[in-house]
Order: sequence, then C-alpha cells, then structure tokens
Amino acid sequence: MTEMACRRVPVILNVRNLLSFPFYVIQPTKNMTICKYSTLQTFKKERYNKITLSCYNLKSNVFNVSVQVNRNASNSTMNQGEVDKFAKMAGDWWNPEGVCKPLHSMNMVRVPFVRDRLVPGNNRSAQPLKGMNILDVGCGGGILSEPLARLGATVTGVDACKENIEIAKFHSNKDNLTKDINFICSTIEEFAESSDTKFDAVVASEIIEHVDNPQLFITSMSSLLEDGGDLFITTLNRTTRSWLLAIVGAEYVAGMLPKGTHDWEKFLKPGEIEEMCENAGLGTRMVSGMTYIPVVNKWMWIPDKSVNFALHATKYID
Repeated sequence: MTEMACRRVPVILNVRNLLSFPFYVIQPTKNMTICKYSTLQTFKKERYNKITLSCYNLKSNVFNVSVQVNRNASNSTMNQGEVDKFAKMAGDWWNPEGVCKPLHSMNMVRVPFVRDRLVPGNNRSAQPLKGMNILDVGCGGGILSEPLARLGATVTGVDACKENIEIAKFHSNKDNLTKDINFICSTIEEFAESSDTKFDAVVASEIIEHVDNPQLFITSMSSLLEDGGDLFITTLNRTTRSWLLAIVGAEYVAGMLPKGTHDWEKFLKPGEIEEMCENAGLGTRMVSGMTYIPVVNKWMWIPDKSVNFALHATKYID
C-alpha cells in the first residue's frame, strides 16, 4: 500500500482565480500569496499530490490546505487509481462503439505514423515491419498491438492492469497474425529491470497522461531501446483548450468518455516531454498536432498541438 502523509499548509488565495482553472496542486510547506490578477499557474506545483481546500476564513482570506504526498512517486510510474479505473472498463476495449471508439479510430493515423517513420519509402508491402521488435507500453486491450503485429512486427505489450492483459491475450488469440504477441502485466520500470531484450521501437500511445513520474516512465522506455531506436508518444497537451475539449466536452458534455477518465494536471506540454526525452538520451525528431472529429469518428493531422499531439524521438547512439 502506498504510504501517504498529510500536512496543513496556510495559503492565501484569491477565490476568483481558484475558479478559473479546473484543478491545482500546491507544493507542500509552501506559503503562497496570489495577487489579484495572477493565477495559480504562476507558481510551482507538485503534480502528483492531492489538495483539499477547507476552513476558508473570510476575514483573513486564508485557506487551510490538506496535501496528500505520495512518497513512492519518485520510484514508480504506477498510479493505482488509474489502474483501477481502466480495470473497470477492461470489458469494453474491443467494443468499436463503446468508450474506446476514439482509440479504434486513432489507429487510422497512429499506425501509419509508426510505420512510415520506421520504414519510410518501404511501407507499401503487406508486412513492412517484418523483422522489427516493437514494445507497446500501456497496451490496454491490445488495440494498437494487434495492427502492428499484422504489419509483421514482433510485438510485446506491457500494461500494469491485469484485467487489460487478460482481455488482450484473449482477443489476440483469435487471429493467427496476432496470437504470438507477448502480453505482460508489469509496470514499465519493472519490465525494464527484468528484460534482456532491446527493442527497435517503443510505442506509448495515450498512456503517459495516466502515469506517475513521467520522467521515470520515459527513462525506462529509453533503456529498452537499441541505440538509434525510436520512441513514439501520443498524448494530450496541458492547455485551457484541452481542458475544455478533452475533459469538459468529451467527458461531461458529449459523454464520449466516462467522467474522470483524464486528470488535466497530468497532461504534459510538448516541450516538457522533449526535455524528459533529452534527459533520457533521446532526441526529438518530430512533433505534430492531431484532432478528433466525433461526428465522422475520424482523426487527422493538424499543425495545432494545443489538444492532442504525437511525438517521435530517437535514442542517441553512444
């Protein structure tokens, strides 16, 4: 069980600013004064702590803030709450009209994205990825693992949720082209410690926004790559627009996703991921915006990266 600790932190806040953004966390032991026209984004935040505001004093404008600190955040990427969340939806992974409908549709852009970046100019054959060893991190029910295997790749899928892995194994066994996918229930850092295999490419699609310690997450993936190997990430940007569209719109208005699927504070900006990649020995080669059109259930590439984006990085050769 994760060890938690609570501290009481006096913080002076402007109430109007509190309502301007959906959720904030404040670094423990910090006393902060928010001036009239500033927002909490101005201040350093500890992304993986939980904050509860209580005991507001109208006279002094002081909140008592209870902050829960996850002491294990520095050495684990697993967020048990996220694992439990996806365990509840495990049975819906392969329902093309269910909550995973946008992910099924995303394959129309993310599979060619991986294929074309790995084998440019040689991707029109039936199995252009033949001979390539690819790791799908946060594989869920295998929605992306399977088409990569059909393109000829030797695929390993890793996910921290046991229910997801069981569904992935069951579904992949239905097809001779996918039955050899190796699905493993593990966090990425545990898998990196135990695996002797080096991969030509690692794919982490729609997962980094659900993990704790994204730097460890990227570093672990980098350690599993061959020198010159490729990392592919798709995720959500941390902007006001992404909060409005991906959370308010998709979860609360349109109901395309269960409420609480995403935590806006865990979204990462492209520059933040690029910096983490650089720290892990990876050089970013390309970042591109993506957008989903629910009415026609299609994704398309766009220059705007303010909501969804994809990133391709390559591991430096020593």
